[in-house]
Amino acid sequence: MSKRQAVCLLITVALILSAAVWWRSMDARPEPTPEPERDWGGIKTVKVYDVYYTPEDAEAIAKTVWGEAGGCPREEQAQVVWCILNRVDDSRFPDSILGVVTSPSQFHGYRPGFPVTPEIMAVTMDVLYRWNMEKNGETVTRELGSDYLWFTGDGIKNHFRTTY
Repeated sequence: MSKRQAVCLLITVALILSAAVWWRSMDARPEPTPEPERDWGGIKTVKVYDVYYTPEDAEAIAKTVWGEAGGCPREEQAQVVWCILNRVDDSRFPDSILGVVTSPSQFHGYRPGFPVTPEIMAVTMDVLYRWNMEKNGETVTRELGSDYLWFTGDGIKNHFRTTY
């Protein structure tokens, strides 16, 4: 790993941690309760969840949200994140977050040089966490249904759709 990559990784981790601290200080939704520990003859077990995203994925989504809904309310920003993740889960689109946000003529709001603000990263991480829990079989609250794959903006608000 080069020195530049290491610095970028440290900055990304710092942004994610600061966003998490900021988010927890707000009126956050309660986290899902993990499966209770069980005692199997002295051996305790706890449910382990698979993780379906990387710090690079979170950063790419946050940059997309900044470009698509940076000045919009938190709920609309969360809807943009869900729309991206809905595409990842849909067979008509790439099966990776980076593949979805960087596909030509899809998310015009994504630019690698866009900033990652703590507020937008907090929204991104909240939705990513819930999406990850959903992929692990948990029931979560969504701001946008799984069949919403497209949206257009009119300069004031984004309008989400189930059909192109």
